[in-house]
Amino acid sequence: MEIAINGCSAIISGGTKGIGLAIAKSLLDEGVNVTVFSRNIKNLQIAKKLTTSVSTNAHAHFIQADITKNTDRKKIISQHLKKFSSLDFLINNAGQSIKNGSSESKWTQSFNVNVTAHALLTELALPSLEKSKNGASVVNIASIYGRESGGNAHYNASKAAMISFSKTTSNLLIAKGIRVNSVAPGSILFPNGSWDKRVKSEPKKMKDFVKQNIPAGRFGTVEEIANVVTFLLSPKSSWIVGATINVDGGQSKSNI
Repeated sequence: MEIAINGCSAIISGGTKGIGLAIAKSLLDEGVNVTVFSRNIKNLQIAKKLTTSVSTNAHAHFIQADITKNTDRKKIISQHLKKFSSLDFLINNAGQSIKNGSSESKWTQSFNVNVTAHALLTELALPSLEKSKNGASVVNIASIYGRESGGNAHYNASKAAMISFSKTTSNLLIAKGIRVNSVAPGSILFPNGSWDKRVKSEPKKMKDFVKQNIPAGRFGTVEEIANVVTFLLSPKSSWIVGATINVDGGQSKSNI
């Protein structure tokens, strides 16, 4: 199926590893120019090597930036436009599950990284997205735990807020030609990810977890998330607005 996004451009937060890197590769493969940013210069260098051979007709631009800093958010937009001239897609993927610190800092950091920073980046991107001639689209990466219990309360609440942010902004922005949707991944396995570490440290427990919690009988892959995101960015999903799509092998229990 031809999804007709060749020649477009995208910004991806948290695009140097895991789900974000898979999204970057998928978009490059479809001929989309991408800007990837991260605070960690080493992760940027690794991602650059991993994406070099993906596409011959699209380019990746890498920026060292911290999404929680307003000066860096402005830098991300300005450098992307300087490199690619226009912006069609924004993928808000970066996220953290805060493990250390006081209760107050966990709540503050969770919402700052997982919600607030992305909301502010989206605001900065709007003038450019409105000018898109290809049908602008924003995809926010949430979590199935944004709709039900499981994991840490501060992480779940921040992902619930991201789902609400997606729905609210979708209603406001569709009149300007910008679609907003979100994807809620289940348990995704990739090298050095949280589930990978748990599988290696507690293989029996994780085998039981999959058997009891994931009807599909296995963890998901980053490519399976990237495929859905790529479709949501494309004109083929033109009537999908304000949706949150679970990609979880049947793992989620919630009906909302």
